[in-house]
Amino acid sequence: PYEVYDTKELQRTLKRKPYYKDAVEDIITRLMSGLPVWPYQSSKISLLEHSDPLLAGWDIYHFHLSTEKDDKNPYFFKRTNDLLFAMRKGKYFLLLDILPHKWKSFIDTWLLEIAKKYWPEAVHTFRGNLAYAPKPKHHYDLVNRRYINIPHQKNSEVYIPLGVASEGTAGKAVM
Repeated sequence: PYEVYDTKELQRTLKRKPYYKDAVEDIITRLMSGLPVWPYQSSKISLLEHSDPLLAGWDIYHFHLSTEKDDKNPYFFKRTNDLLFAMRKGKYFLLLDILPHKWKSFIDTWLLEIAKKYWPEAVHTFRGNLAYAPKPKHHYDLVNRRYINIPHQKNSEVYIPLGVASEGTAGKAVM
């Protein structure tokens, strides 16, 4: 079981999109009860060749927000255009926000900025002093080609991922 916390950003989004409240509450209940949350995760979760760059590099999970079973794969809930993003450290989950399921959500520093605001010690280790980081579209192309150890820059701060092995898995998983 995990201790689960949310953010003001998530609370604001749920006010604008109340139709996701049931799924978010179920995810929270599952996390706090030690029940599996994988039915809300990517249906590719069991494929060894699939790697989620946010999870591998930043310990940020994403969850689909339907409470209806998927017709194609009843082990999972239906896929949604919006995703709940959450960061895990040890026995804690911080529910960050709900963002669109598109490439920019996976490389934008917004999620790291939210995490840093509420949980500075979880992100502090990822700050760097590099002079260069790729622009967003180029960054996405690199991440898509599995060059996942790419820094993210926002103003004068550079966030550096945890470390990802060359095949795209989290470095800590293969050490």
